[in-house]
Amino acid sequence: MSTDKNTFDSWLKKALYRDLGFRALFWVCISVAAALVAMRHGQLPAVAYFQQVAKSIAPLLNIFSTLALIVVLIGLMFKDLEYADDARFGQTTAFGKFGGGVRRRPKRGTVKNRSPGQSKIGD
Repeated sequence: MSTDKNTFDSWLKKALYRDLGFRALFWVCISVAAALVAMRHGQLPAVAYFQQVAKSIAPLLNIFSTLALIVVLIGLMFKDLEYADDARFGQTTAFGKFGGGVRRRPKRGTVKNRSPGQSKIGD
């Protein structure tokens, strides 16, 4: 089922970051509205709730953000090495394959042009 073309939709579809940003903003607004309604009508003291949540989530965020930063830095390092010396660190070498696994990026030439109705698997 398709929708009518309009200028806003065309503007969103020109760049992926615009579409993702719009969707993220939309869902953040819904989440904030739901949280405000729950706090006002549920007799939930907001400050006490956020203090309690911060005590349990802050250590987890610290650990996971550190691990995510390490993985991103390793991926960037392998990407830079691949660019600097393609013969030793290219996508066909063991280092390049490991770096590609960290970055989760397909090899060059493996992504086929698909029509909108085709699936990604087996085509």
